[in-house]
Amino acid sequence: MKTKNSFIKKLNILDGVITWNSFDLDENRSFDDQEFLLTEDMLQITFGDRFTLDVGWQPDLDPKGSFVVYAIQDEDWDNPLLKKTCNTFSELKKTIEDTAIFIDKMRKSGIDH
Repeated sequence: MKTKNSFIKKLNILDGVITWNSFDLDENRSFDDQEFLLTEDMLQITFGDRFTLDVGWQPDLDPKGSFVVYAIQDEDWDNPLLKKTCNTFSELKKTIEDTAIFIDKMRKSGIDH
């Protein structure tokens, strides 16, 4: 059974739009068994034209690494608004959803950094 998007479909990303999705990990398999899927560019979600939520794995292709979730404003990748790491699918789900809420609040408050 193909699992691509099953994890993604469970996410509450508010009004975010998925603009990149190569997230093909199976929650029921170990990271060691899926090391070639552990890449820096797994998922990207945009919120309007100024904010991006980015999910990757670091270090690339290393099963001992971690998921990294970024909140980016105005494509300023050198100065993320937020950077969080997590090691499990449940942590990743919560981190993505919390970051979506953070970005949504930033957009609605009109706060610019």
